[in-house]
Amino acid sequence: MKTIALVFLLVLFLFESASGQVAFDKYFGTDAVRYDYELIGNADEALVIHRQTKILPQWGGQPEYKIEDFNLGSYNFQLFDVKTGELIFQKGFCPIFWEWQTTAEAKLKKRSFSLIAV
Repeated sequence: MKTIALVFLLVLFLFESASGQVAFDKYFGTDAVRYDYELIGNADEALVIHRQTKILPQWGGQPEYKIEDFNLGSYNFQLFDVKTGELIFQKGFCPIFWEWQTTAEAKLKKRSFSLIAV
């Protein structure tokens, strides 16, 4: 499984776990971070290029599901507490780029796919 761990370097407070989940109010507010990036590569390689990061006024996700331990998808976003190294957010995903890597075209040339993570 290809894993891309994108670590936002935020100064965070104490880590607290409740049934394997992080205490939402200790790390997260009502804002959301939007991460714009590109996946570039071919059938054999993938490169992540950061384009921009924005703060959005509202996060629409569920506070109780900050760490997905289902191991879904071919890629994985992870957010760690800088002070403790503890994982506080994780989400797996499978982009169209991953599907394209399995095509005959991907064996012949490189392509770029723009993506957004919130």
